[in-house]
Amino acid sequence: GEGHTCLPGERLKDQAMEEALEKKYAQEQGDLDFQAAVENFAEDRGDRKLQSAARELYNKLRSHADPQGWLDRAIETVKLAAGSQPQDLPWSQELLKFCLETLDYQQRRLLQAGRLLEEDPKVQEKYGPAFDYCLAAAQTMRQAAAQGWDECYQALSLFEKPRLAAVRGADKELTDQLKQAKDDFSDSVAFLAQQVVSRPGEQVRREMALSLPILRGLAGLERAFEAEYDQIKRRENVLDFSDLEHLALGLLTDEKTGAPSQLAQQLAQGITEILVDEYQDTNEIQDSIFSALRRKENSLFMVGDVKQSIYRFRLAEPEIFVGKYYQYQDYEIDPEAPQKRIMLNRNFRSRREVLELTNFIFRRLMSRDFGGVDYNENEELRQGQGAYDGACPAEVYLLDMQRDRDGEEESVEKAVYEAEFVGSLVVRQLRETQITDKQTGLPRPARPDDIAILLSSFSNKAPLYQQALERRGIPSSAGGGNFYASIETAVMRSMLAVIDNPRQDIPLISVMRSPLYLFTPDELLAIRQEEKQGDFYDALLQSQLPHAQSFLADLREFRAYRPDVSVGRLVSLIYARTGALGVFQALDNGAQRRRNLQRFYQLALQYENSGSRGLFGFLRSLEKRAQEGEPPADPAPGAVRLMSVHGSKGLEFPIVILPDLDKRFNTDDLRQAMAMHKGTGLAFRLRDLQRRLEYKTQMQQAVLLRCRQESREEELRKLYVAMTRAQE
Repeated sequence: GEGHTCLPGERLKDQAMEEALEKKYAQEQGDLDFQAAVENFAEDRGDRKLQSAARELYNKLRSHADPQGWLDRAIETVKLAAGSQPQDLPWSQELLKFCLETLDYQQRRLLQAGRLLEEDPKVQEKYGPAFDYCLAAAQTMRQAAAQGWDECYQALSLFEKPRLAAVRGADKELTDQLKQAKDDFSDSVAFLAQQVVSRPGEQVRREMALSLPILRGLAGLERAFEAEYDQIKRRENVLDFSDLEHLALGLLTDEKTGAPSQLAQQLAQGITEILVDEYQDTNEIQDSIFSALRRKENSLFMVGDVKQSIYRFRLAEPEIFVGKYYQYQDYEIDPEAPQKRIMLNRNFRSRREVLELTNFIFRRLMSRDFGGVDYNENEELRQGQGAYDGACPAEVYLLDMQRDRDGEEESVEKAVYEAEFVGSLVVRQLRETQITDKQTGLPRPARPDDIAILLSSFSNKAPLYQQALERRGIPSSAGGGNFYASIETAVMRSMLAVIDNPRQDIPLISVMRSPLYLFTPDELLAIRQEEKQGDFYDALLQSQLPHAQSFLADLREFRAYRPDVSVGRLVSLIYARTGALGVFQALDNGAQRRRNLQRFYQLALQYENSGSRGLFGFLRSLEKRAQEGEPPADPAPGAVRLMSVHGSKGLEFPIVILPDLDKRFNTDDLRQAMAMHKGTGLAFRLRDLQRRLEYKTQMQQAVLLRCRQESREEELRKLYVAMTRAQE
């Protein structure tokens, strides 16, 4: 209504949760469900985990058209599971299906490897019994998974990893292949036994019976929180974005039937067509609004590409797009069909070599079961414009990191080495590569602003790449002017992260390599030699380099201030000690960098003034703001652009470099105490007070399996988005 405004409302949510909990605790003695939730989630130090679970539940429910209806069904799912055989439940049927598919795949791999045994009779004699045992076990376990839950559990539990006898004089490459196949099979069975079908049916039912009152108590707290939050918003005369969606849907649909309301029908009379772009990133409530407003069956026109759906963290539901994609008829086959689809697979951006590499990779990786669509002739990219002059083959580099300690994926040495390699690669591109000028259509030498470097771990690693470029005299722009992606903001976030916990190698090395401290690669290598194992911080503590000692002195001072000063005061102390404002102002585009640092300081003050406290909480709030994003400013002219993959969506660059491709996927959201999936349900860890431990229930493992699958699918689509940014 008139006078309402929209704002994030985190402070109001804190207030609402405090009031909801106060009322709940006042009536705790009569609310056994709430008591159960407190006992399962609360800690000796307070009820922060309980609050976090209730707020997470609220946030995720808001993408549903009927949030409380979904929650009621989730409770009924747990109630049903408490009194049913596991194989009769949809989520446990999914687990059994996953077992069958995994065992079928591994059995086929064993058969392929078994054919290699025939190449050497000595190897066949020694390895044959182990492979025969694995093949027989695979068949037994597959049959058990088809029979039922307890049968599958028992078969998985009985498997024992076989040992391979030594073979003298055999071809090492052959024996290594066979060992790998056997180990992969054994590891897959271990995964199934530990995380997929990991307990007997009676224990599953017992877990569900214990979970039921806890879930009811958690749901009761979420509903009390929602009621308090709504009341506070009315009192403050504010709305958040989710309110706008739900209030709009409430006006446009009948609460009981979900059919378009009389108001929606009236509005639809004035709408000829509804055009929806980026439809792959729609959620259920938005799709319900579109449906309510369309006047006739074929008045809704949607454009999207599920291969580019990379916003699940914003609660996008690409399965909505996929459902219509497979439900609708091809226009070319039946132009009169009420629901039609038109394939738009002509690419007018990229040269042939870019499209061929993209097609080559995604034909092998993307399918309807993994990614949303089968990457076939309908989905593969076809060149839609005239060919570029000359040849420009795509390049793939494999960096030999054997010198890296223990082959650790996220080591400092690897990150620095890869950034330095990319810096040298940019130099070569600028020296040797010709690109087609947009204005003249003629070839010309590549310039720095023709090149984009796209990173997954942007805030941690962008400083390393920018420093590698600057040492080679190449200007760079981090994030295209986006405040949260700027190099100075990234360095300050890394600095605060290290002050909070110095045992984080990547943020630590980012600060050390930044313009604030200017450590060289040789200095970092010398520090690592002090302690080759463990965290880089351990090596730093032992280093006698004057530069390292000076940095440690600053870090110790900042960490000493941390418990006693506000975040704003801590940021001010860092600026004063390091001269950050002057250092960054001396770089290119210095005035803007100084303004960004001043804005960072203001955010710290605002965080404290809102009633929030703590360095870790401030870092989390920055991370959330960065995820929500802001409109990017124009990039610095004449500079290589460093961007996140998400930030690059919708853009195009003549030359794209994709480093850090072996980075482990981020699974932080899968480590929370509570797991939720729209199709599977809601589950959480149970607390065993007698044994003083927490453990995942079988249903939680089912939810996490679905979430992990969808998270990996999104990573696949991020790769597709990144690869298709390249023009030449």
